[in-house]
Amino acid sequence: MQNDSPSSLYPQKVDLTTCDKEPIHLIGRIQEHGVLLVVDKKDKAITRCSENCNVLFNKTPDQLFGLIISDLVPDSLINPLINDIGEDIPNYVSATINNIEVDIIAHIVGDEYIFEFEIIEKRHDGLAQQDILTRIVSKINHIEDVNKLNNFIADTIKNNFNYDRVMVYKFDHEWNGNVVAEAKEAELQSWLGLQYPATDIPIPARQLFMREVVRMVKGVSSETYAVLSAPSIKNELDLSASELRAVSPIHIEYLTNMKVGATLTIPIVSGDNLWGLIACHHYSPKGINYNERMTCKFLAKFFANQVQIHKSQNLLLKTKVSSLIRGELLNQIIQSWNIREGLTNYKYTLN
Repeated sequence: MQNDSPSSLYPQKVDLTTCDKEPIHLIGRIQEHGVLLVVDKKDKAITRCSENCNVLFNKTPDQLFGLIISDLVPDSLINPLINDIGEDIPNYVSATINNIEVDIIAHIVGDEYIFEFEIIEKRHDGLAQQDILTRIVSKINHIEDVNKLNNFIADTIKNNFNYDRVMVYKFDHEWNGNVVAEAKEAELQSWLGLQYPATDIPIPARQLFMREVVRMVKGVSSETYAVLSAPSIKNELDLSASELRAVSPIHIEYLTNMKVGATLTIPIVSGDNLWGLIACHHYSPKGINYNERMTCKFLAKFFANQVQIHKSQNLLLKTKVSSLIRGELLNQIIQSWNIREGLTNYKYTLN
C-alpha cells in the first residue's frame, strides 16, 4: 500500500494570519491537467506518483511502485531529458503516451527526478511562436519610456495569449503592489492604479517567484490530486519547481471571491530583486502550454533587462546633470570671488 500522508508537514488549516508561514512547496497535490511521477536517480524506480496516474498509464499507484520509468516511457524520451537537467534547470519534450498528447517536463529535487506529464489539448506551431517572439523583442528594443514599456508588455501578453485581463504589478520597498499597466476586455472594470497590500503576495510565494517560476492555475475550481509515496519513502516532496503544483487553499478562496476562473503569473526579476509580476486573469478555465509559458518567461526577463537599462540610463543622466551643475556653481564662485554670492545670485543656486 502507498503512504497515505503525502504532505504531513502541510497545515490542516491556513488563513490570513498564517499564510506568511504556509509551506506551499509541500502542498503534496497537483492540478488535474497532468500526471506526476517521481523516480529514484540511481535505479530509475518509481517512488511516488499522483493518484490520477491511471489517466495516462492505465495503472493504479500500487501497480506503479516497483516499476522503473522505462516500463512506462521509452528510454529514447527519458534519457535526453535527464541528461540536460539540474536543480534549477528543467527540460521538456513533447510526446504521445498511450495515444495522449503530452509535454513531459523534468527537473531534479535531491536524489529524485520529477517527471510531469502535462496533457495537451492543442499543439501550436513552434516556428510561428519564435517569429512572434523575434518581432516583439525588436519592438521592445525601440521603446525608450518605462511607462510605455509597461503598457507594451501588458498588451503583448494579452494579444498573444488571450487572457481576459493582464496587469503589470510593481512592488514597492515594503512589498505592497501597484497596478502600473493593464490590458483587458472592454467590458471589464479597470484596475489600473489600484494598490494591494503585501499580504496579497505572501512571503512563501515571493520566494518561489524569485526562482522565476511561471505559475499557471488552469482551473480555480478544478479537482486536485494527491501525490502518493511508496511505503519506503518517508520524506516530503518539494514541489517548488513543479508546473502542476496545486494551489494554496487560501489563494483559491481569494480567486473565487474575485470570480476568477484561471490565472497565469509571470515574475519580473531584475538582478536580485523581484521587481513585480505580470498577472493574468481569465474568468473561465484556461491554460497555455509549457512552450508558451517559457515564451512568457523570456519576455519577462527581457522586459526586466530593459527596465534595468532605463534605470541605469536615468542614473547616468542624473549624474551627468549633477556634475554639470557642480561645475557651473564652481565657475560662478570663481567669477564673483565670493562663495555666498556665487551660490545665490546667478543662474544656478543652492536655494
